[in-house]
Amino acid sequence: MPSGNVLAFGSPNPARLAAVPVNFGQVSVGKSGPLTMVITAEHPVMVRRIWIAEPSGSTRRSPSGP
Repeated sequence: MPSGNVLAFGSPNPARLAAVPVNFGQVSVGKSGPLTMVITAEHPVMVRRIWIAEPSGSTRRSPSGP
């Protein structure tokens, strides 16, 4: 039953990194493709790793192989 309250979660601080969305185009499963992405540091940061998250609702199929 709704309580009539709005709950919001997030950081009150500005993002340290800024980037625009990129489009990888048509890349077959199990293959790679070149792409340049510009990420700008808005404040001093130390980047320790980068990973790619699949969009919500996407389906991932493993490449067939031996």
